Amino acid sequence: MGVPAPAVAAIFATVAEFVGGLLMLLGAFTDIAGLMFTIDMLGAITFVHAKNGFSVAKGRVEWPLLLVASALAIALAGSGRYAVSQPADH
Repeated sequence: MGVPAPAVAAIFATVAEFVGGLLMLLGAFTDIAGLMFTIDMLGAITFVHAKNGFSVAKGRVEWPLLLVASALAIALAGSGRYAVSQPADH
């Protein structure tokens, strides 16, 4: 697929998606987890999905782009009221 440093990219993707997903689910370190997932999805868009077009069909860019928007929203909004780690302003 042309991903540079594929071993490092695979480790980063695994950590960002699995560990980051668990952290977001718990509401801990949502800003870091969201940014890591955003970077991961931007790499997926760049190296895999962009050449296929926009529509969600057949592995195109629409779904990963939605995931980028969602991860950024979570990263910027922070953890919620019932999260493991509370924001400083609560």
